[in-house]
Amino acid sequence: MLVCVAPRSAMSLIEEAANRTLMSIGIDWVFWMGNEPAGLSPSYDCEIPSSTGWTLPDELREYEQEGRNDFIAELVSCFLMDAEERLRILRKAASMADFALLAKQFHSLKGSSSSMGLSEVVGLCHGGEEKARSGMDAEYARMIDSIEAALTQVRPAMIAYCA
Repeated sequence: MLVCVAPRSAMSLIEEAANRTLMSIGIDWVFWMGNEPAGLSPSYDCEIPSSTGWTLPDELREYEQEGRNDFIAELVSCFLMDAEERLRILRKAASMADFALLAKQFHSLKGSSSSMGLSEVVGLCHGGEEKARSGMDAEYARMIDSIEAALTQVRPAMIAYCA
């Protein structure tokens, strides 16, 4: 499970949105009071460059229109961290031919990618999940490489949104 750190001041925003967005992408939140923990400094002034290959999904655009760019930046940041961890777990599960774990991780990454508007990643994860659920011995390493390549392509645009 992904744990994302957010300032105490963001708690009401997070609680308000939990039923709509956060739960759908499986994020747990940790709140702090006072200074931010070392290495965690979310950006709150965000704008998506127009020619990046990634745009904010409609489901999150509502928050942008409400001026909640800090919340969106936290979601994007957590998604990127979570995706890296899921790729690591997928590689390990593939090396062990653990079909149940493969299916679970493909499914989770598919859901969070859908929330971020990443249809290519969603399609790749769907294919991997279906093969793993059927117990099919497939070229999972190649599938995971394709997912990683798709994420690598949009990562700069997602980071630029939070810069």
